Amino acid sequence: MLKQSLSFFAIISVFLFFTPLSQGVTDRYALVIGNSDYIMSPLRNPVHDAQDMAAVLQESGFTVNLLLNGSQRQMETSIRDLGKLLRNGGVGLFYYAGHGVQVDGVNYLIPVDAEIETEAEVKYEAVDASRVMSQMQEAGNEVNLVFLDACRNNPYARSFSRSAPRGLAQMDSPVGSLVAFATAPGAVAADGKERNGVYTKYLIKAIRESGLEIGMLMRHVRAAVRAETQGNQIPFELSSLEGEFYFKRATTDSLTAKQWQANTPRRKKGTISILGSTLTLNILPEDAEPVNVKFLNYEKHYEPGMNIPAGKYRIEISSDNFNSSTVTITVPQGTDHLENIKLESIYSKAERQAIKLFKAM
Repeated sequence: MLKQSLSFFAIISVFLFFTPLSQGVTDRYALVIGNSDYIMSPLRNPVHDAQDMAAVLQESGFTVNLLLNGSQRQMETSIRDLGKLLRNGGVGLFYYAGHGVQVDGVNYLIPVDAEIETEAEVKYEAVDASRVMSQMQEAGNEVNLVFLDACRNNPYARSFSRSAPRGLAQMDSPVGSLVAFATAPGAVAADGKERNGVYTKYLIKAIRESGLEIGMLMRHVRAAVRAETQGNQIPFELSSLEGEFYFKRATTDSLTAKQWQANTPRRKKGTISILGSTLTLNILPEDAEPVNVKFLNYEKHYEPGMNIPAGKYRIEISSDNFNSSTVTITVPQGTDHLENIKLESIYSKAERQAIKLFKAM
C-alpha cells in the first residue's frame, strides 16, 4: 500500500452491537476489498491485507464477500449488495485496502481499472467512499464497521493541483458507527515491508488475539502502529457508537486486556488535534481510561469533535493511574493546530517489571 500525499484510506467504520444485540445471535456481514494490480503505481500489500482480513472476520462470525483487484463497477455493485443484506438487520462491516485520494474534501477509493489523468476525472473513475456510509444508513441496521486502509501516496499527484491536500479528509460517523482511518486526516500511512501493511497487521492481530471491546482494541492498534512507525503514523477514529462491540469475547486462547497491554508499546503523552475550530482530544497512553477532560475557562462539556470558538482554553486531563495534566491551548480560526499533553504514568512495581520484561523480549 502506498503512503504519501493525497490518499489511501484507512478508515474503519464500525457499526456496533448495541447492548440488546449482544443478548442473542446477530447476523454479521462484511465486504472486504483489496486492490493491488494498478497499471499506474501497483501496490504490494492490499490483496494480502484483504485476504487476511477476510479470514479473521470469518473466524469472528462474519459472512464475508471478498473482492480482489476490483473494477469500478464491481466495487459499486458489491457495496450495493452489502446494503441489501443489511436491510434485515445485524452488523455490517466494510474494509478497503488500496489507493485512495481526497478531492474537494471528498474521499475516493480507486478501482484497478481507473484511468485518471486530471483531478476532475476522479469522481467519474473512482468510487465515492460516502457511498458505503449511505448504503449502511439506508439499511438502518443496528451496527456497522468500515475499515479503510488507503492513506498512502497519491499516484496522480503530478497531474493534480499543487494545493491538493495530502491523505484523506475527515468523514462523518452516523449514530451507531465507528469510522477508523489508518492514519490521521491529511496525513499518509506507510506501506508495510512484510505481507501486510503496518495498520492492517496490528488490526488483524488485535481482532484475532485480544478479545477486547472495540474502543480499547482500536486504541491498542493505534499505540502499536505509532510505536512501529516512530510516531510517523497515528491511526484515527471517529465514533458514534452507543453500545459495546466485540469481534469475539475473550477466551482461554485470547489475551486478557492486561496481557495485551503488557505486550503493546505504551506512549507517555496525549495528543490534542485541532482542525480549524473543531477540537478532538486523542488521549494516550491507550489504557488511560476513563479519561476526565475539563475546560477550566469554558462552560461547555468536552465532546470529541466539538466545535468551539477560536480563542485560548485551559484544559485539565486526568485518569486513574496517571498524573493529571493542565495545559493552555490556542484554537485558531480555520487553521490546523497540534499540541501535545504529557500524561505521566503512575506505574505499580508489578507494571514496571512487566514493561521491563516486554522491552527485553
